Amino acid sequence: AVGHHATLIAVEAAALAATAKEPETKVAAQRIRSQAKASLAEMRAALGLANEGENAGDLTDVPALVTRARESGMPISLDMDDVPAVRPTVGQAIFRIVREALTNAAKHAPGAPVHVMVSATESELAVTIRSGPTSTPPTPTSDSGRQGLTGMADRATAAGGHLDVARGADGMFTV
Repeated sequence: AVGHHATLIAVEAAALAATAKEPETKVAAQRIRSQAKASLAEMRAALGLANEGENAGDLTDVPALVTRARESGMPISLDMDDVPAVRPTVGQAIFRIVREALTNAAKHAPGAPVHVMVSATESELAVTIRSGPTSTPPTPTSDSGRQGLTGMADRATAAGGHLDVARGADGMFTV
């Protein structure tokens, strides 16, 4: 609830900054937006620390995550090689990235097939989530601040990896 209110403050401040005619008002609105976004980032970091532990999920929980998505009606498939053991921070980052990508697929491409692939070589662990295209219009949301993609990129970087996101000409979205 607090995050929702802080998000609304940031959105309203951005709208004010975009429409204000007086330079002082624009600057003040931009400052308020910046402070609201900083508060959200600090809150997310604090909640992330509070959520660490047994409920955090890790790489070995990805198949169960896919199964739950399938049971909820998502047309989803999983290819997961035998992957080596990874550091807990890496496993948790992968789990959370897959979870966010599935949430985004359900929100922005409802009913579209989703494919999750986890593969490993001697030097690399790769996770790919592809979804789309869909003929069903996405669910309209008021939260389109791309925080999910930013959060996924931050998690990948913090775990020592990187995140690539692309939308293909065929309407497929790949994380």
